[in-house]
Amino acid sequence: MASLIDETGRRRIINIRVAGFEISEDHTTYLIEVQIDSVKWQVKRRFKEFHYLHETLCRDRATEMKSVAKFPPKKSIGHLTVKFVQDRQKRLSAYLQSLVTVFDRPPQPFTNFLHWERYEIQGITGSLTEYLFEKGDLWLERGYPFEFSILQLYAINQRMRLPAPTCELGSSFKSDFGHLLDFISQLESVKLTGSDRRYGRSNLVPDSLHYDLSPFKRLLRLQLVQVNPDRLVGAEHLRARLLTLSVRASVHSIRQLLLPEWPPHRQLGPDAPVYSACTSADFSDNGLSEIDAGVKLMPRLKRLRLKGNSIARLDNLDELEHLAELDLSKNSITKLDSVHLLVGNLKELELANNRLTGLEGLSRLYGLVTLGLRANLISDLSEVAHLANLPLLARLILADNPLTQLADYRVRALQLFDSRASELVLDDEPATAKELDTIAVLQAIRRSRELSLSSSSAAVVASSCSPPAVLPPAALQPPFRCQGVLLACPQHPLPPLSQGCHAKVDISIEKQVLIVKPTGSTRSQLTRNFNRLQSGWFDFDIGIQRLSIANDQPMERERYYSEQSELTCQAEVDTYSEMSTGADAPELITQSETGGNAPELRTQLETGGDAPELRTQSERGGDAPELRT
Repeated sequence: MASLIDETGRRRIINIRVAGFEISEDHTTYLIEVQIDSVKWQVKRRFKEFHYLHETLCRDRATEMKSVAKFPPKKSIGHLTVKFVQDRQKRLSAYLQSLVTVFDRPPQPFTNFLHWERYEIQGITGSLTEYLFEKGDLWLERGYPFEFSILQLYAINQRMRLPAPTCELGSSFKSDFGHLLDFISQLESVKLTGSDRRYGRSNLVPDSLHYDLSPFKRLLRLQLVQVNPDRLVGAEHLRARLLTLSVRASVHSIRQLLLPEWPPHRQLGPDAPVYSACTSADFSDNGLSEIDAGVKLMPRLKRLRLKGNSIARLDNLDELEHLAELDLSKNSITKLDSVHLLVGNLKELELANNRLTGLEGLSRLYGLVTLGLRANLISDLSEVAHLANLPLLARLILADNPLTQLADYRVRALQLFDSRASELVLDDEPATAKELDTIAVLQAIRRSRELSLSSSSAAVVASSCSPPAVLPPAALQPPFRCQGVLLACPQHPLPPLSQGCHAKVDISIEKQVLIVKPTGSTRSQLTRNFNRLQSGWFDFDIGIQRLSIANDQPMERERYYSEQSELTCQAEVDTYSEMSTGADAPELITQSETGGNAPELRTQLETGGDAPELRTQSERGGDAPELRT
């Protein structure tokens, strides 16, 4: 039951009047204005609601109602005329004001009629008390955060100052304010929600109200959503025990919230009070333009979220030696320099939706397990190479960056991690068996090439091969490009060639005769003439320096695709007319034309060694001696 006596024992100033009306097609709605001290609000009621209130009070409080102003009677005809409604408006105002003077403690039907429980201090606390009498134990048992509005906490703070018993004589036991105080003192998780707009139909703006956290004696986890930190009182009582702090859409400075009693110009020193137990903080979606020194007031932080701000650089994190998880997504970061000097113990770092173009600054975060880089501006795969030496990295997100549009992006990115490619989850997808097979072949080829380039015996083709003839520019175009096999002629090196298409082939060589067989394909055999071969670097291109062409037939391009070969190759074959080139020119023929005895060039995966092995097809009955590099 609400009291009309204030904390000093004097009668509170309450004004109630019917300030206006709205006439509709079949009824009239009256606008009631209520003012208690400095709080004002409006309520809309029809005449039939007034009449129901009057009958209820006459039945329940007949004695007091004898002193109330006369209630206006009903009227069926002419009740929508302006003159009649104006007269009824005056009489209803007098009736409501007389109810206030008759009752020291307004009865429940009267307070409900005026929405007392929404706007008046005792009404707010009374309705909350009755709810928690029924549900409070369940909330405490489950441990869920209980949400208070700033207005509710303000009302609780004000109600505690009233010189009134927690339960009025004759009131229901479930309305005892002591139940609410007991519930608050046991709460461990609280969410406070404010607003910078007027509350309901009142003049109350929650962000203009002071709110005190000191009644929460066991608070461990606090969430603040759209509150005014300048109105916060009692934060010092939380510093020794608060474990988790979450603040959304509330602050422009971390220090502003954590240390409101210190002036902004005062430097933080050893005497600054700290939140010694806090291990997790979330300042997402605030107006932060920097990571200010206030973050140092939480020295034991393990998790820090700063998502959705305007932060452009990392500052003031060097003293957070326990920090393991950092979320800086949706900020304005363009560059990271020596991050390990600030947050060297990080295990999870989220940098999605920033403006990063380079990753060199992350190359020494050796404890990093998860790295999120979605939707940045990374366009060069060489930047990913800076992450290849992070020994614990298990999850990497590069989606929605420009580099993901590159051909074979996943294989090329995973290949940078060498033997750890199978352990890495890239863009939330582990490497497939096909990707790992391709990477394994490429790795074997790379190591074999490195060995062959460092040895004088690395040539696969005999050193007596003929020097190349000069060809017209059209003949120098790359008719063949291969991944998965190493061929070299160190006497006449060629630069890597360019684009090709995907296919799978078996490749073998006998003396200076190169044999190419499209596996699993029934297309026409490939018969072409080569003078020399050369492997490129990353994509291991096979180039043709000299071609013998029977006549000037235009090139017809055919592409072969197959799924059955262990050698994964990229090939683009230009078809020409056949001709004999003489004894000195190497010839490209199909495997069926060699009789099955041509020596076979195998990758490291097939031979088990460190270099590709050149040997005869002994398993098919060939007698030619083995040649090894």
